[in-house]
Amino acid sequence: MAQKLDNTLTKLSVLTDRLEAGEGTAGRLFKDPALYNNLDETLLRDASAGQIDRENPKKYLTFKVKIF
Repeated sequence: MAQKLDNTLTKLSVLTDRLEAGEGTAGRLFKDPALYNNLDETLLRDASAGQIDRENPKKYLTFKVKIF
C-alpha cells in the first residue's frame, strides 16, 4: 500500500512539474496568456452565435421540399 501511494505521489509530482513547465495543452493554458485569451474569445463568440441562432432560427435553417 505504501509503495502504491509513493508511486501515485511521484506521478502527481511529475504531472505538476510538466504543467508548471508549460508542457502540453493544459500547461500552455497555464503559461501562455494569449492562448487562454484566444480560447476565451472563441468560446464567447460561439456562445453568442448560438444565441443568435436560437433567436431567429428561420434565418439560418430552411427546408425545401420538391415533389416532382
